[in-house]
Amino acid sequence: MESTIIAFFGTSKRLTRIVEEIAKETGLKILIYRYGLDDAIHPAIRAVEEDCVEAIVAYRGTADLIRRNVNVPVLSIHNSEVLKVDAICRLRGHAKKIFIPMTRDEDLDVHCISELLSDMEIHTARYTTHTELENIIRKAKDAGCDTVVSGGKACQISRKYHLRHLLIVPQRVHIRALIDDAAGIARTNRENELWIRRSEAIMNSVTDGILSVDTDGFITMCNKQAYSLLNLKTPVTGLNITNVLPELGFSREKAGKLNYFVKQIGAAKLVINCSPIEVRRGISGWLYSFNSPRKIITGGKLVSRALHQANRAKYTIRDYIHKSELIDQMLRRLCLYASSNSTVLITGESGTGKEILASALHNKSQRRNKPFVSINCAAIPEQLIESELFGYEGGSFTGSLREGKAGIFEIADEGTIFIDEVNSLPPSVQLLLLRTLQEREIRRIGSETVIPLNIRVIAATNKSLIEEVRAGRMRDDLFFRLNVLVLDVPPLRSHSEDIPELARHFVSKFTMGSRYQYQAIDIPDDCLERLKHLAWPGNVRELEHFIERLVLLCNGVFDRAIFNSLYVSTSQSQCCLRSPGAEPAVQPETHSKNTAGKPKSVRVSSTLSRDRIVEALALFNGKKSRAASFLGISRITLWRLMQKHKIIS
Repeated sequence: MESTIIAFFGTSKRLTRIVEEIAKETGLKILIYRYGLDDAIHPAIRAVEEDCVEAIVAYRGTADLIRRNVNVPVLSIHNSEVLKVDAICRLRGHAKKIFIPMTRDEDLDVHCISELLSDMEIHTARYTTHTELENIIRKAKDAGCDTVVSGGKACQISRKYHLRHLLIVPQRVHIRALIDDAAGIARTNRENELWIRRSEAIMNSVTDGILSVDTDGFITMCNKQAYSLLNLKTPVTGLNITNVLPELGFSREKAGKLNYFVKQIGAAKLVINCSPIEVRRGISGWLYSFNSPRKIITGGKLVSRALHQANRAKYTIRDYIHKSELIDQMLRRLCLYASSNSTVLITGESGTGKEILASALHNKSQRRNKPFVSINCAAIPEQLIESELFGYEGGSFTGSLREGKAGIFEIADEGTIFIDEVNSLPPSVQLLLLRTLQEREIRRIGSETVIPLNIRVIAATNKSLIEEVRAGRMRDDLFFRLNVLVLDVPPLRSHSEDIPELARHFVSKFTMGSRYQYQAIDIPDDCLERLKHLAWPGNVRELEHFIERLVLLCNGVFDRAIFNSLYVSTSQSQCCLRSPGAEPAVQPETHSKNTAGKPKSVRVSSTLSRDRIVEALALFNGKKSRAASFLGISRITLWRLMQKHKIIS
């Protein structure tokens, strides 16, 4: 917690030195202002408003004036009668006629002191402002007074009129106690204010209107939602609820912990709950909550949407890293689709970034500030997918929540729903989805109520939906409903010129973000070019994982041996995953005849690099025949190249 800021107002140099010493001892932040009486009012106001002063200490007359103009604690320094009598006694034999100025609330038994000190005359007068103080000192001089006994401000004026003066300074322990008290009061006030602000923030953050009253019916708190629901135009705190809201029928004798009822208040029909505020000695008041019936009925939807704020669209078009014309064409089509509200079907192999494109399409559309909710149909058990999509009423099936649950279609209302791997939907749910796409309305499980929707549907699949329809795994009418605006995402091997750009992006991702904190590396251009030779059946996701392994293993310094090892292992895994008829992971040179009748291997051998030969040998565990066949050369040519490049098998 921040340290307390205290202001001290006084004109005495001796007193300010004491205050400075106390500040060093205690570690308190004490701001010293050399002003007194009405001269201190405006500086005190500025100290509170601009310097965040939380408490003020000053002489009694100054403190009284400041206290009327600020809303922070102001503590007074008093010159006690003992100090004044002690000062008068010290002047005995040095002064004949003493003048003591006093504030309106100070007391001094002048008659008693004069009887004890018969050789001295003591005069007093009262003041409030600086002008009044100067006037009474001037009159005292005219009356023949030769010495003034008082605080710093009166002594300053005495010098002006060439009067002898004796400064009364309170004891140091008294000043220290006052400053400690000021700091303690300021800390307590700050804690109380913090509690009040927290309570207000909590009350204003709920969707219900909240109003509390004491046992006599006087309103102690009313949040902004209550003002709105009850159509209250002026502050009601401190007023009696029977005068403000007679419709509630307030009674001091209410039974039960909860008491729900419906009331017509003004033009609004509200559901009201009244519950007691209980303390150890009994009930200290009542708490009313107000809400509209519609909000209560759709409460599950409102809460669920609030809980799904994390499902807002994270990506934009800039997040789809590329430089190829092929991807540019696809993104231009995406921008055209964004201006429409029609259903979009995104097709493409796994790992091509379909979810990024769906998110980017939403952020490009007019629904960008509305919910974006995604669901992966393959990740949810078949028996739960219907309740996840469409929601259910409480008690609809064993294990359901008592209050029911909103489905993601409700949560996505007015926004976009992204249904990934739509081909994985079971037939029964496909029929429900078809109806939702046709009618733009849903019905929760176990409910007879139809809920209208205003949503944009984006579906994605990594399989051919036409083949799924032919195989009987997808309804043809659902296919036609989804197949409106189609966005085909090309595989990475179709735009391999983007691989170097993507690789650099992933290096930055894994080395600059706080999530990974790997050491940065610089991949040479020739290695980036070699990555283009792989087929990448896992597409961009597979490339991303390759770069992450490389960055982690290199640990800040690029190591070509590590790169070669990862390259070969990736090529081997791609060969194992390759189905018959698919392109090889690394494209080999074919052994064929040229127009002159000479083998193509004679021409190919001159272009083969040492690294390429080493990779091929490693790929086939040193078997020269298979490596030569893969490279498109004869075994003898491979042997000669190994001799040339000094490769030891």
